[in-house]
Amino acid sequence: MLSAKQLCAHLCYMLHTPVRLFDAAGNCLTDDVITADQEDPLVCDPDFAAELLTMRRDSAPVLHTECGSVLYAILPAAEGGTAVVGPFSYNRPTGAASLAVATAHTLRRPHAYRISFLPLDFAFEAITLLFHAGCDAPLSRDDLHLLLASEENYTETARSDAYSVIYQMRETDSAHNSYAQERREQKAIREGNLEALKASWAEVQTGQIGRLGKDELTHYRNLAVVVVTLASRSAMEGGVLPEVAYSVADAYTMKISELRDVAKITKLARSAEIHFLELVQKQTGTDTQNRYVVRCKQLVHDRLHQKISAQELADELGLSRSYLSQLFVEQEGLNLSSYILRAKVRASEYLLMMPELSLEQIAATLGFSSQSHFGQVFKRFNGMTPGAYREQHQRQK
Repeated sequence: MLSAKQLCAHLCYMLHTPVRLFDAAGNCLTDDVITADQEDPLVCDPDFAAELLTMRRDSAPVLHTECGSVLYAILPAAEGGTAVVGPFSYNRPTGAASLAVATAHTLRRPHAYRISFLPLDFAFEAITLLFHAGCDAPLSRDDLHLLLASEENYTETARSDAYSVIYQMRETDSAHNSYAQERREQKAIREGNLEALKASWAEVQTGQIGRLGKDELTHYRNLAVVVVTLASRSAMEGGVLPEVAYSVADAYTMKISELRDVAKITKLARSAEIHFLELVQKQTGTDTQNRYVVRCKQLVHDRLHQKISAQELADELGLSRSYLSQLFVEQEGLNLSSYILRAKVRASEYLLMMPELSLEQIAATLGFSSQSHFGQVFKRFNGMTPGAYREQHQRQK
């Protein structure tokens, strides 16, 4: 079993961040966590190190922030000791934060000092592991997020702001847009009904769109992300596989973050809604799908870039191939082998929109035995060759 000192050393190596262990008297047992050529704020500022140790609690970690996004975690360790993780920054870039920490703790070469960037979830997972090694009390990453938020009273501020908005809306006799319209919009996506979606867009609204940012660009970016998120959930309810819907939402969200033109952002959000609606239209299953069919469809999606065997899928689900295929015929209108080929063809349609990929590369990527086999299967489902489909898309674009 790892000792507390060994665990700190391993975490220090994994996180590229100091993870120190102090004994009950406040003596550091892990002096080697900082390389000789880098100064250490806790060594240069022993009063600050002592202050961190006084924050220790037996029942839970303590998160201490400084210089905006720089974080220290103080945790109970075995035999009355204390573990200290940090400093690290959970925001990029870290240059300004590093200089602020170096200046605050009187490092001799402040411009040479660098602290690590750590995503919060990754950091919190390590902190949770270290805490559980020294304490039996329950702790989750959500608990740590709440601890961090409590450093600055964001929750109370948000509640106060919410009441302020309600007050202003009442004072000006204003209201937000209709929730019923939003429900109609999402229902259209869920049902794959393009005409209903366009009709929901065209409805005359007497209310206002909520403000989602202090400036116009931030507002429209955030609004577009909300639209994409809602549309992805409606698409899932309409039968689109969650992994597909999440991936499409990620792609649109990333593109939204790059745009700086409000008109282009709005257009892209509408395009995303249509994209999700079209994905729903391609689903032929019933609303009450057999759990084996749902699981099998997820397995097929996860393995589209491999050769997929209907027999292997059936074995994995503990069913006979004939029975599983029968379930697909009942709920999808085609047998399992045909469903696999259709899923590969649909995946190829997106790859065909990437001109840098040759037909041979696409065929190999999706596990077809040859380019000619890929062409035959594609034509069977789409009535045209992959080359013709690509040319048609390029003309439309």
